[in-house]
Amino acid sequence: MKVKAVFKGILTNWVGTAEAEIELPDRAVYGDLLKAIDEKFGRKMRPGLWDKKKKKFDASVAALVEEKGEKIDSPGAPLHDGQNIYFFLMALGG
Repeated sequence: MKVKAVFKGILTNWVGTAEAEIELPDRAVYGDLLKAIDEKFGRKMRPGLWDKKKKKFDASVAALVEEKGEKIDSPGAPLHDGQNIYFFLMALGG
């Protein structure tokens, strides 16, 4: 199955691309996508953005499933063929 990781805003520069179509096994979950992102882009990502040991984004990055507009953060969350997963750097302020 294929999903598209779409990196928005400054993440495009930090990751090195605006989007990437990623081949995953059937019945893949969000954790599988994160492993694939690590393999493709992990070396390029800034510390504080990507946890190299845990192979996941820092809490400042949100992932949203396009069709539902819902945040996805559980490594076991199922993915579906053709989905677009958007990654955003969340703005902090006060």
